[in-house]
Amino acid sequence: KILFKEIECKDLDEEILVKSISRYLSLLKKLKRLATIHELWIKRNDVLFRPEINQLLGHAYFEQKNFKKAEPLLESYYKQSTQITREQLYELSYCYYSNEKLTAADGFKQLSEGADSLSQDAMFLLGDVYLRTGNKASARNAFAFCSGNSSNSKQREIAKFFYAKL
Repeated sequence: KILFKEIECKDLDEEILVKSISRYLSLLKKLKRLATIHELWIKRNDVLFRPEINQLLGHAYFEQKNFKKAEPLLESYYKQSTQITREQLYELSYCYYSNEKLTAADGFKQLSEGADSLSQDAMFLLGDVYLRTGNKASARNAFAFCSGNSSNSKQREIAKFFYAKL
């Protein structure tokens, strides 16, 4: 606790220290604490590792289901990063989806290559996006993909139903 008080009260010369502490807190699921420390630190400094700090803070908000705060941070990270993981793309796409930015949520398409639960969930949500935007043919294809994936049996059955209905 003393270390965290010092971080909040002093300007730091070492961005790496903050990044390391952030990852540690993230692993411990101290998400509210992580968000508080990052917000204070970003306001006070020009951060060398701003993209990574934005990703960590965006992920913390995502885990808290605060998609409105997570979206701009994850979006900033996505634009500044040379490589992004499938999970990070899913988080950003899910933020768009939750914030009703349906045309931007098509990042789910890029996650269709796998045969895992992330791909299945992304395609299910993409099917919903297509339904909401009136693109029934593409929704049917997304649900067909989802119904062929056995990672989540409940989701598979629901996708089969939607596929048959369309």
